[in-house]
Amino acid sequence: ASRTKWKPSAAISPRSGVTISVRADLGGNSSDVTASAGSEDRPRPADRRPLGLIVDLAYGVAILVAGPFLLVRRWMRGKRLASPRRRLGFGIEAPPGEGPLVWIHAVSVGEALAADGLARELRRRRPDLRVLLSCTTRTGLDVARARFPDLPVREAPYDLSGAVRRFLDRVRPAVLVLMELELWPNLLAACGRRRIPVVIANAKLSERSLRGYRRLLRILPRFLDPL
Repeated sequence: ASRTKWKPSAAISPRSGVTISVRADLGGNSSDVTASAGSEDRPRPADRRPLGLIVDLAYGVAILVAGPFLLVRRWMRGKRLASPRRRLGFGIEAPPGEGPLVWIHAVSVGEALAADGLARELRRRRPDLRVLLSCTTRTGLDVARARFPDLPVREAPYDLSGAVRRFLDRVRPAVLVLMELELWPNLLAACGRRRIPVVIANAKLSERSLRGYRRLLRILPRFLDPL
């Protein structure tokens, strides 16, 4: 299998605060993904707050049904949870500084390690940028903080509308870069409302996942609009 090489860059233009461009080299074939934050030409998506209420209700039902079983299973396996309070968006601190903030989200250890090169290259090319790395799992957070002491690391918010809102209010990112194809409805909807571009920088899509997303788009046709 070909090895993917990501070459990130950052630039500034008169009509946008920050532009993130990621080039992928796949066996001699190259492609670019670019997102501009703060562009005046970027259309504002329709309000998705009713969708957030429906998604929150679905999450609530899932937690009541499966939550106790999942918690017991994690306890039996000795797996610790990331701070629920911080994942609800409380106590989150934005990195110091005034420059545009690039939020890089990694699910766990593998994605966090892959994000290191992207974060370092962005800061090398644009010293004025602030870069924040978030992780979902406690293991990913611990490894990221140990390996990258100079990189701010935060708990990623649960995909609950209130948690996402509090996190974005505190962090105020110019762009969100996903290091995995982990797409959450409330997060994407909130980024769309705030005109925060979302870039998928590292992902694999199986045929099974593709069929699943196609089914989801029949129910939520604007689910992927912010990407």
